[in-house]
Amino acid sequence: MDRVLSILNEWKISTDVFKGTREFKITHRTPEIPEAIVSVTRGPITETEGLTLSAYATSTPIGMREADEIKLKEMLDRVASKFKTKCLKYESGRSAILSYHEVILNIFSEHNLGSVSGYNRDYKINGREILLWHSHATERTHYPYANSFDIDGEGERNHQTNFDDLDQYSEELLYATAELYLYRPYINDPFKDMQKFAGGELYVNNYNLAASRFDMIVHNAYQACYNFWARIADLINSYFPNELRHTGVNFATVMDLIGRHQVAESITTTSAHYNWLKNFQDNIYSSTLNKKRKGVVHGLTQATRSKWDYLKNVAKEAELRQIHEARLGMPEYFKEQIEYSLQGFFHTLSMLDELNAILPLPPVVATTP
Repeated sequence: MDRVLSILNEWKISTDVFKGTREFKITHRTPEIPEAIVSVTRGPITETEGLTLSAYATSTPIGMREADEIKLKEMLDRVASKFKTKCLKYESGRSAILSYHEVILNIFSEHNLGSVSGYNRDYKINGREILLWHSHATERTHYPYANSFDIDGEGERNHQTNFDDLDQYSEELLYATAELYLYRPYINDPFKDMQKFAGGELYVNNYNLAASRFDMIVHNAYQACYNFWARIADLINSYFPNELRHTGVNFATVMDLIGRHQVAESITTTSAHYNWLKNFQDNIYSSTLNKKRKGVVHGLTQATRSKWDYLKNVAKEAELRQIHEARLGMPEYFKEQIEYSLQGFFHTLSMLDELNAILPLPPVVATTP
């Protein structure tokens, strides 16, 4: 009897509960109890119905003593109770995740935040359906032409994974921006925590949970921005597969490449789409966005930088107000980056349409798909 209880207490069947299995059984045989079948049933789970579980013996051995039957029933009751507790904890976590996501969705709506997938997941930017458009723009990388996304020879990158990555990084930026809006009202305010000291005023940075999460998310948002534009660079570079080494492909280098390319450079004076991208490169990407991203990713973390910015200016009200206001402005900064990313995707596909008209098709590869 103890061996049956021991095996069940090790939760050998618990993993199935979390994989959606509604009913599962254990059959265990011992010399004392030839066959004890335990069945645990997972009831319907919704936010309102909750969770029901039961455990029972579907058969009892012939000749089982009454005392053993009582022990078996007690053991089954304990198993049911433990499963119910464990699964209710799981459902509580699941409910918390869904509730949190509902809050984020409301922030999307409140601040009019979108992504590549579209405000209604219709995959449209400026009225253009971008799934088919991206596929058309990358036709020169489809079979029978060489896969010019696969510069490193690993075979993982192609026009489909390029779109998926753009979609993913856009979602990451969207979600990070919404979280910044969520945490901002609860960040500690050093001006509210001001303390008098030695005849002066100290603006104490009582770094709280919201501030910690806020700084983590700023780091993630910068990286999502950079990764998005890196995939835009891969997309543009697919038209010039032999011009840049893989390690040299980034948004700035591919834009510079177009300007010096013997054929493609003609669009630099005629294309409004190229001009938009070039203006973004010169005035936003290289001068501010990537510079800030490098500072956070390769220099000090956002949390460390915030800590020391506040410490160094603890008694300087004017300087600290400027630092604090800049920090509180991060949600709007990344909301602006979302719009740049969407318009950048639109102008990239438009520019590639123009390049398709003037660049020769790549040679057909001899291999089969």
